Amino acid sequence: MRALLIVVISTVLMLLAACATERDAEPEPSADTVAAEAASTDVSEPSEEESGIYDMHPVAQVVLGVVAGVALFAGLVIYAVASASDERLKTDIRRVGTAPNGLPLYTFRYRGKRTTWRGVMAQDVLRIRPDAVRLGRDGYYRVYYWKLGLRMTRENLAKREGRKNA
Repeated sequence: MRALLIVVISTVLMLLAACATERDAEPEPSADTVAAEAASTDVSEPSEEESGIYDMHPVAQVVLGVVAGVALFAGLVIYAVASASDERLKTDIRRVGTAPNGLPLYTFRYRGKRTTWRGVMAQDVLRIRPDAVRLGRDGYYRVYYWKLGLRMTRENLAKREGRKNA
């Protein structure tokens, strides 16, 4: 995910630099052109469009569209990805409650990691909602939390927000 973010940021910066270079390369209008335009226009306050607020270079518009699209796609991918929730991958497992859908909620750490999480065990989900579990290539179960209407959260975040479910 960090690599994708770095690529997106680098691309945006390069394209914005190209926009600035292209704008700088445009010739300055001659004094005669400026005088003719000034004589033919009203001297009232410029509108937002005339003041340049909405004057965005076409390349910058494309860049903005691409960045927005990538961000949306990344959000959808993250939302749809199944989280490794196999009991065999976890340690320090403690039951802390029950989700509104009846599934037991636990706090746990992944083996070899220090962060404490709050979520479900894939083995529990298999008994109630097998459609929300898949077996990964590595042989461990993964849970689609979105199918359960739940989120796996960091325990310190869950406590800070006063959450009762994942």
